[in-house]
Amino acid sequence: MEAPVPASQVELQYTHTNGTKPPTYPLAPPSMQQMECDSDEDSEDEDDPDDGTGSALEYFLRRLEGSGSPTMVHRVDPRGLGDCDEEPTNKSKGKHADTPTNAVEESGEAGVASARAFKALITQPLPNDAELAYLRSNPSLEYPPTHDSDDSDDSDDDTTKRNHDSITTLPSWESYFGASSELLYYSPHVKADYTPFLTLLRTPQRTHAFFMALYFGTINEATALLDMKDEATVSRTCVRSLLYNPKSGGDGDEMEYKRPGDHYLIPTRFAPIHAYLKAR
Repeated sequence: MEAPVPASQVELQYTHTNGTKPPTYPLAPPSMQQMECDSDEDSEDEDDPDDGTGSALEYFLRRLEGSGSPTMVHRVDPRGLGDCDEEPTNKSKGKHADTPTNAVEESGEAGVASARAFKALITQPLPNDAELAYLRSNPSLEYPPTHDSDDSDDSDDDTTKRNHDSITTLPSWESYFGASSELLYYSPHVKADYTPFLTLLRTPQRTHAFFMALYFGTINEATALLDMKDEATVSRTCVRSLLYNPKSGGDGDEMEYKRPGDHYLIPTRFAPIHAYLKAR
């Protein structure tokens, strides 16, 4: 069934040894920080924002798994894989407007249980995120000014706060590449860039070999094809920065802001080379 893969089918693989200091993903490169902020969402997307969630499939899934034969259901949708957030996003808060109250409650309870199950997979510290650490150490960093002075302050938005406060999804390759389909099909106003990552593969042949290894071989075989030598090259796996610096480049005339927008739609911003979910 097209439903999120449960935590019981995966485990969290670490590349660093337990007890050692976890690695840190660096700041995004200047080109990623210079990327324009998200555009405005179309009104028709605001009216119908979801991508199949809250539909009849969720109802049938709850009934099938509550029938006493949950092993008969095989979930195959990687969207939401590793989601550890027990609080709904702004989008999900309003997407059940036409759904009966009891169904919303059941869905919410299932979501909390799923989040806790994924959290239980964490057996040692996850890799650090230098951008999150930088934002936490600079709480006075503001959002960029809007062209319309009547716009509401982004800093008052629950989703924006959630975006910058914590990592709410366990890393996975499915999440890293799967975000692109979310942006292409449902959220074209959200900006990301996979081009720097592709430069680490250098040729079309290596790119083809990488994805063949990733999906039909092993993750180690795939990552061995990435041309990553140091922190600078690791930073090129970032597809979206939490910082917005339109003049980034070290010329002394920089304007640094917190990047507003729906960061939760790209939960794995760096290629998960240090820790990732895999099938049991």
